[in-house]
Order: sequence, then C-alpha cells, then structure tokens
Amino acid sequence: LSPAWHLDVITLRSHKDGSKHFFPCNSWLDEEAGLERTIRATQTDPASDVRVYEVKVVTSDLRGAGTDAVVSLELHGQVASSGPIRLENGDHKDPFERGQTDTFTVSCRNLGE
Repeated sequence: LSPAWHLDVITLRSHKDGSKHFFPCNSWLDEEAGLERTIRATQTDPASDVRVYEVKVVTSDLRGAGTDAVVSLELHGQVASSGPIRLENGDHKDPFERGQTDTFTVSCRNLGE
C-alpha cells in the first residue's frame, strides 16, 4: 500500500461567534492523485444531507464466479463521489457466492444525480 490520505471534510469554527464553515473535499491525497486541493467553503454541513442507497450485487452463475475477497465500490454523482465503500453486512452471511444476489444498504452524502 502506498501512503495516502482520504480527506472527507475540514470544519472551521469561529471562536468569536461559533459560526462554522465547511470545506468538503472527499478525495484521496497522495503522490499519484496530487497532494494539494483547492476547496470552496460552504456553510452547509455535508454530513447533514446523508442519503441511503440500496445496492444489489448479482454474482454470475458461471463455475468459479464467487469470491471471498473484500468488495468495495465508489459512487459518483454530479456533485461529489462517495469515496470507497466496503460492501459488508448484507442480507447473506456469505456474500458474493456463485449465482447469488446480495443486497447492501450504504449511506453517504448527497452525491447529486
């Protein structure tokens, strides 16, 4: 693994009046993707607009199609990306088996359409 950091959001709070400003980033910082970002401030907390998505994964019925690997996905919208989401705690004890449909519930910020 290469050294990397996934920055979700920076929150600044004024000691004077308690106001908050949020700088949502939601991206990896590393040598490959770059170590610098320009982030625009907002007064809306990105965590306040969380969406819940149902993810259905269908594993093929071909011989050897199943896996015991860790499976992750990343959702992309017009506004943002989710960052990596590990698919776990689905509706089957042993997910990603041959010929099986697994359902997962994932939560992340509003990504837009």
